[in-house]
Amino acid sequence: HASTSTVSGASRVCVGTTSLLTSTLSSPLWSVSNSHAMVSTGGVVTGLSVGIDTIYHVFTNSCGSDTVSYIDTVDGRLSASALGYRDSICPGDTTYLPVTVPFGFWYASNTNATIGSDGRLIGARPGNDTITYTVINACGTTSAILITTVKYPWECGLSVNPVNIGAAEGLSVYPNPNQGNFVLNFTSGKGGTALITITNVVGEKVKELTVNANRETEVELKAAAGVYFISAIADGEKFVKKIVVE
Repeated sequence: HASTSTVSGASRVCVGTTSLLTSTLSSPLWSVSNSHAMVSTGGVVTGLSVGIDTIYHVFTNSCGSDTVSYIDTVDGRLSASALGYRDSICPGDTTYLPVTVPFGFWYASNTNATIGSDGRLIGARPGNDTITYTVINACGTTSAILITTVKYPWECGLSVNPVNIGAAEGLSVYPNPNQGNFVLNFTSGKGGTALITITNVVGEKVKELTVNANRETEVELKAAAGVYFISAIADGEKFVKKIVVE
């Protein structure tokens, strides 16, 4: 039988960029399982479209052949207009914001609207809100922003606002930026508690705590200066805020 080879290299590549795979056995026989990537005879992988591809390397000699498979994920970049164009929404209305690059973080700049982990946007109270979707992958850190306006009830033909403004769910943090000490408040008409998780830009958890809804909580984050994401999970919903520690 042919000797067994081992393939090594980066397991992720960005669309439009390349990465090199190497093998313990020399052979120009490289191939891919689909069209998300392509590979040269020298083992250079080029990302073509977002998705997962399997890279095959075949070594053949007089004893037979050996095939090694290697899973490679092709990541994509967000464009500035990735969230589409939704300049306004009525109180209580729901819409889903489209994304072409998965596994990102959603957050809203205030509580005029809420955004779920699945991209579900809900109008809560009249006013502007900035919705941001951030992805961290092999392409780096990229974000897409949507500025939307929640209309007044009468602008939508409503006699009353179907959403209880005082009970609109959301996560607020101040001051932001800060020195590592800040106040957070998770608002919910259902009350109860929320699980708060703080992660850095590479997804590592730096702090976790449980807070009571509708009550300000002082937080001391003993961490280096940089960007962090605060997520609140309650009743199956997830809300995310970005903070900057100076």
